[in-house]
Amino acid sequence: MNEQSYTAEKLHETARENAVAFALLSLAYLKKQGQAPEDFVTMAGNRLAQSWQALGNGGAREFAQAIALNITSLGGKLQALEGDEQRAKAIFHDWVSHEQASTFGLSEEEKDAWWSVFEPIATSMNYHYSWQRDGDTIQVYLTRTAQTS
Repeated sequence: MNEQSYTAEKLHETARENAVAFALLSLAYLKKQGQAPEDFVTMAGNRLAQSWQALGNGGAREFAQAIALNITSLGGKLQALEGDEQRAKAIFHDWVSHEQASTFGLSEEEKDAWWSVFEPIATSMNYHYSWQRDGDTIQVYLTRTAQTS
């Protein structure tokens, strides 16, 4: 048997491409089935929320940095990150191109559904989360909310 050897860089690039393809494919499948991708994204965020609790009370900036790590690991580019314990803002570009989305039959709005995955995570950690598209960039906002006992 002929064993192949791959560089860590090639493995990382392929894993990133596969992860993005799977994310888009899941939305395309739901669209084909007539189901709301937003429901799936919300469910995913709710399921992932517990694993994000390890961030603890590090503040909004630390939470934004964790989001940035996840997005950049999928090929997105972090353009700016600013904030403190109470508020943070991160700006990204180049996460999923129009070409990648159209390959799966998705519009810009449909592919952008994935940005909402962080909303239930943020809520579980006492943050208000929102995002908006501004041309080719996505701006993510976090604000600490009052904790309930």
